[in-house]
Order: sequence, then C-alpha cells, then structure tokens
Amino acid sequence: MVIDIGHAYTSVVPVYEGNIVKQAITRSPFAGQFLTDRCKEWLNRKEEWAYIDHSNMIPLVLPYEIKSKKPIMDGKDPEYVKRDLSGATLTQSWRHYHETQQYEDFKVHILQASDRKLRETEARNYPSKHYEFPSGFHVDFGYYRFQLAEYLFEPGQIPGIQGNNAMLGLPNLIQQAARMCDADMRTQLFNNIMITGSGSLLPGLAERMNSEVQLSIGARTKVIQPSVHPMMNERKFSSWIGGSILGSLGAFHHMWITSEEWSQQGASVFDKKCVL
Repeated sequence: MVIDIGHAYTSVVPVYEGNIVKQAITRSPFAGQFLTDRCKEWLNRKEEWAYIDHSNMIPLVLPYEIKSKKPIMDGKDPEYVKRDLSGATLTQSWRHYHETQQYEDFKVHILQASDRKLRETEARNYPSKHYEFPSGFHVDFGYYRFQLAEYLFEPGQIPGIQGNNAMLGLPNLIQQAARMCDADMRTQLFNNIMITGSGSLLPGLAERMNSEVQLSIGARTKVIQPSVHPMMNERKFSSWIGGSILGSLGAFHHMWITSEEWSQQGASVFDKKCVL
C-alpha cells in the first residue's frame, strides 16, 4: 500500500504481486500545495500577528531583493539594504515563483504533525519553532503550525472549504482503498505500507501515520519509509528517480507515447498505454 503525498494530490495505491489495483486507487487534494497555500493564508492574516509589526513579514522581502542585512534581536525590526533592481526586467511570474518558494521554505521548516489527534487545549503547550525571513526578521511560531498539518488527517476541520466534511483524511483513504480490494489481499497490503513523496518529509508525519494505522485499522504493522541518503533525501525526488529507472527499462518501450498519439487522443492516452 503506497501512500504518496505529493505536490497537488495525496494518493493511496494498492500494489499486489507487482500490479497496481487500479479500481482501488484513492486520491485527496490535501497535499503539499494545499499546505503551502494554508501557510500563505496564515502569514497574510494580519489579525493573527497583533504582537508584532506585520509589515516585517508581509509583503515578503525576497532573497534576490536584498543586498546586505544585519543580525537583529528576536522580534525586532529588520535592518537590510535593498538591491538596486531598477535596470532589471522582472515579471510578475518571476516574483510569484520566488514568493511560492519562500512559502514552501516556511512550510518545510515550521509545520509539524502531532503524534496523536490534535486537541487545541493541549496544542497550546506544544513547542514553538523559530524562523528567520530573508530580510533577517525572525520570530517564533506556535501551536497553529501543528493545526495546519492536522488537516491532512482531519479535513473536516478546514474552515471555509465547501464540502470539506465529505473529504477523506489519510487513515480514511487507506481504509477506502483496502475495501475496494479483495478481502484476501488486505492483510498483506496492511502489513506493507510505504509512505513516499516530498509531503511525507513533514516532521512527525510518519510516526503519526503509524499510530493512525494501528488505531483506525487495527493492523499490526509499521509504516515503511524508504531509506534516506545522508546527503540527499530520496523521498523528495522519488518520482523522478522512479521515472528514470522505469524509462530506461527495455520492457517500457511499448508504453512510449508518440506525438501523433498525443495529438489524436490527448491525456487519455496515458490510461491506455501507461497504467498497468
């Protein structure tokens, strides 16, 4: 059972004897991009930051805009010199890209999954995490960093999203995928759960998944994580690594898609030629 927490989607894919059980694949839109968007929304809510000068965070001062900066005390106004970009032709898409990268960096360094179902009264006692913005401004972020990660497990808690009660969290996705498989497969699937995708790098997520599997499913198993190279986290690039290996196999040639097939059939050709 492969749990892939990617950029746009989280998917649970049962694999039995080397073959994907296509009818049992389950997906959710709550993945990496969703968490990045929630981080952006959080940082832009001015009312959340009454105890600091919100203008020190938003609008973001991006790394390419800074010529030099000085170290400052925690919570103090940043001291930096902006780079002269008057002669540069920079588009809105350029800035948007770098802003997204900055929110991604914030997500990676600040968000954390709780080791059990989050209760706000307890979460307020959870440790805060320090973060420094490119301008040099730095501050601690508290319990809400656990709440954002909790949405992967409890989408029904997400405020303002239409139909969120019908959305499935990670434990429910696993259960639904298993129910759509033959009964004699399920024990083997539950005993071999692998978590992958860059979204799975969230601190505490794998440990939380272990406890959720045991509580929700009752399986005596442990979520398997691919080994991590000390110099490069392979989970972050697993899609590219796997695609490279698959594309180099001689048996993969019959799945190649020609430009003519693409122009005639569009994206649907993937379902016909590339899904096992």
